Amino acid sequence: EKEVMRENRELRETQYAERRAKDWDDTLRRELELHRSLREQYEAQAAAEMAAWREAQAAEEEAQRAQDRAFCEDVAWQIVQLAERTYAYRESTGALVPRGEWRRWMAMFQAVDPQLGDPVIKSSVES
Repeated sequence: EKEVMRENRELRETQYAERRAKDWDDTLRRELELHRSLREQYEAQAAAEMAAWREAQAAEEEAQRAQDRAFCEDVAWQIVQLAERTYAYRESTGALVPRGEWRRWMAMFQAVDPQLGDPVIKSSVES
């Protein structure tokens, strides 16, 4: 009878060990699946954030490009205004623009003063 009890105890212990091993393997498998799904979620979120960031960067760069283009176009038209004013002065007087007058015009040019006038060419180009 003792022998049967010992065999039953060994059998139970073997079954318990197998059950613990199976439970451990199941736990590891569940943890692996959980971490895999968390990683996929993180990668998807990171990819979406990166796409949004790149889109924002592209929009910001486009806005900066448009601002730079507008500035350059404005400066170019100011140069045309200055050239037209110089041409008109030389046409009417037949002489070079006096230094004082030229410096005043250049100060107006640098200050983006509207008194410099609108260029005649720009009016005809816009029409």
